[in-house]
Amino acid sequence: MGDEYDELDATAMASLVRAGQIHPRELVEAAIERAEACNPSLNAIIHRQFERARADAEHVDLSAPFAGVPFLFKDYKGREAGEPYHAGVRTLRELDAGRGPAGSGRPCRSSAW
Repeated sequence: MGDEYDELDATAMASLVRAGQIHPRELVEAAIERAEACNPSLNAIIHRQFERARADAEHVDLSAPFAGVPFLFKDYKGREAGEPYHAGVRTLRELDAGRGPAGSGRPCRSSAW
């Protein structure tokens, strides 16, 4: 499903979404498909939010610069309230992102994922 998007950058994807040529849901499904195919060897995605991404794809702000473009959020120096945070450190696995001064809301509402 996602092969047709491999050569597109984020601005091209957002342009297609804004033009109504593609629904953000299609980009999310392609991204999930690619993530599931690649992650077993990469081990890069440890906290899957695929259902949330699917839900967010239904409510995209088309005025946002990267409207509807899925992305991964690395928890190394950014935290998201209510989501696990451990920056790749085992001892931090249970830390709630909402605690402490670095806790924040969603990092970006312009994308579905």
